[in-house]
Amino acid sequence: MSDSNDKGKTDGLTDDLPGFLTKESTLTPGLAGGLTLTITNVLAVQFDAPPNYTGIALSGLMALVVVGWLQMPLLKRGIWWVLNTLVIFTVALGGNQLGVNTTGTVDPSGTPAYLGRPTGGDPATGTAPNQFMTVLSQPKGAFFANWLDGTVGKRADLLAEIKTLDQDTAKSVLKASGTTITNSNFAKEQLQAVAAQAQNAETVKLLKGNVDRLTKR
Repeated sequence: MSDSNDKGKTDGLTDDLPGFLTKESTLTPGLAGGLTLTITNVLAVQFDAPPNYTGIALSGLMALVVVGWLQMPLLKRGIWWVLNTLVIFTVALGGNQLGVNTTGTVDPSGTPAYLGRPTGGDPATGTAPNQFMTVLSQPKGAFFANWLDGTVGKRADLLAEIKTLDQDTAKSVLKASGTTITNSNFAKEQLQAVAAQAQNAETVKLLKGNVDRLTKR
């Protein structure tokens, strides 16, 4: 009688493991993690949403979809939900960090590629290059940025601070950062572009330090 009861308890704890460990089921956290990564980074770039909290919240929602239909006791379903949430978040976090490492952290002393050369213009006819269109082509922010060091929030504060600068101060900040100025008339826009591409808090801190020092804040 005792062996029968013990067997029944054991089966109740392990009967879901074979299905959980199949190759089909292991694709679920990968796909959910990729979707979480994409949505989190889009919200971070467009609305400056904190990616750490946004990512874990979206992971929880994804996990809820995964385990919500399972027929099992509430406590057991809750355990599976927590585990799936952590797995999905880990996949999303790892994928984002891989993206950061692959795309490379922007060097403040460098010039963004989309600002490196003015568009249009013809030296033969004396037509000036269209620097304004070059500046407008910049992205709003780096798609991949560190989730855990507060980069997105600090970057947003830095960009708001740069908006208050004049062109001369922006030029001074660019020079202090070792950045080649492509057009002195659009130094502020170039500085915004460099700041927007920051992928970690260290780069943001370097730029902000130059801004604060030159504005004596």
